[in-house]
Amino acid sequence: MKRLAIVGTAETWRDAPYDDPTWKIASLNDAYRLGIKKADYWYDFHRPEEWLLVPDGQTVVKAWEMPAGKFYPRPHDHPNVLASMLIPVYVAEARPEWPTSITFPRDAIEQAFGRYMASSPAWMLAHAMLPEADGGLGYGAGDEIGIYGIHLATEREYIEQRPNMEWLIGVAETRGITISLPDECPLKKSRWTYAFEHRPDFGVSALGREVQAAEKEQRRITNWLLSDQAEPIEFPTPVPLWVKADPKSRLQYAAAVAAEASGRMQAARLRELGLAV
Repeated sequence: MKRLAIVGTAETWRDAPYDDPTWKIASLNDAYRLGIKKADYWYDFHRPEEWLLVPDGQTVVKAWEMPAGKFYPRPHDHPNVLASMLIPVYVAEARPEWPTSITFPRDAIEQAFGRYMASSPAWMLAHAMLPEADGGLGYGAGDEIGIYGIHLATEREYIEQRPNMEWLIGVAETRGITISLPDECPLKKSRWTYAFEHRPDFGVSALGREVQAAEKEQRRITNWLLSDQAEPIEFPTPVPLWVKADPKSRLQYAAAVAAEASGRMQAARLRELGLAV
């Protein structure tokens, strides 16, 4: 029985079995900055010409600070770190300056699993299941793969990446591979059972309609104020008695309603994702 831990950078990276010699550890990108105790495989699929090497001491790079053609921040010494690694380093294309680098078997993985790959951890999981003869790690029935520090819980990850990762987890399980996840990891979990339990979204859909209605009222009044105002404007939407009937007062009220409902909707979405209480 073989065991592999795929380790990312979310909080549960600490839970990986670094001290258990029966486990191999695979990590990625610049996760070494966390102080990961050991690794047996490393991955960075992003092409070096698209890296932004961040000066030493700078920890945050805003999206609008990225120069044209640069998409992936990396520590300033990232190339040297990869060059010094004594373990297999899987990259888009092997380079002589990285002695242990290996060209990632993308074509073989796509032939085996298709082209639906939405994140680096997904590629890593597929690579783990690819037969060794095809350049993979050869994990199969009876083996175990643990997934640590990979939550895919931000809004973009949740929408774009999590479905793909959970699908691959299902593929692994149908192959007889045991997938282990930390308790805090949100993958393969839902906060309710569809049809038999109510969604804990606190009315996100209803709040969305409230925001849309208020924004529509804003546009209607704004367009009237910017027009020649030849026809009087009507106000069919009920409002509190303290709101004056003139267009500017109605516009201010509609803007306040939209902002307040939008705030409640964002809070409800966070609760739905388990990111707030």
